[in-house]
Amino acid sequence: MPGGKNVLAAVLKFGSNTKIKIDVCIDYTRPALAIEIEKIDKSFANIKTKGIRVRVLTEIFTDNVSYCKRLSALVHELRHLDGIKGSYYLNESEYLAPAIFHERGYPLENT
Repeated sequence: MPGGKNVLAAVLKFGSNTKIKIDVCIDYTRPALAIEIEKIDKSFANIKTKGIRVRVLTEIFTDNVSYCKRLSALVHELRHLDGIKGSYYLNESEYLAPAIFHERGYPLENT
């Protein structure tokens, strides 16, 4: 999966560039990634401790509810919306739409 490291680096840089707020719209598969990829999980925790407001919109299903519960502890708001396709992040000055396929069991940071 060439490019996985670049995507991870871009997501982490986006978080470090944020000063006020992040609005996230992610499909149902991404809460698992946010929790399973340790660097992203730590980044969310770090962002919250800095007082940056994070709101997440995703589809919450039986299959991802445990990840959503963990993610809800790392963000200010987590909401459900049916039919989300794709993922993107917005902060006060940037837009990020990471486009990479991730297969479970293959860590993104090792690609």
